[in-house]
Amino acid sequence: MLALSASIAADVGALAGEPARSARAISSPAPIPSSITASASPSTTVRLVVDPPPLMGVRVAGAIHEAFVPGTFTMTRSSTVHVTVFNYGPMDHTWTSRDLGVDANIPPGSKSHPSVTHFTIHPIGDGTFAWFCTTPCDSWSMDHNGYMKGTVTVTG
Repeated sequence: MLALSASIAADVGALAGEPARSARAISSPAPIPSSITASASPSTTVRLVVDPPPLMGVRVAGAIHEAFVPGTFTMTRSSTVHVTVFNYGPMDHTWTSRDLGVDANIPPGSKSHPSVTHFTIHPIGDGTFAWFCTTPCDSWSMDHNGYMKGTVTVTG
């Protein structure tokens, strides 16, 4: 797992039904956690969760919204990032970034049986690159970074 973000990754893993590797509690209201920083290793892993239980989304100002958790992360240009997405929601989604060359289809899952999708990111330049879900769903989430859209920052 990522060296600089072990506790964050453990929190996301716990959301995905995996055993927690950290005692740190998740206290941020949404999206949680807000970022992951990939180490400078040649290969790293990022786990994303769509509509995490128990809320099956993320609560914001009293409403529950669909969300990828985390919505943003940072990686190094020299790394290959292996992304695993656990979708607990009943809808299809995508994780699409034209600039990063990714258009991953995320099939629906359920609270007890999430779908699991894998894809790889091979960044070739520094910058901040947008990603978004192309499947119309929660209109509020689709308009707010960190939910159904976000960024990946690539550093040298």
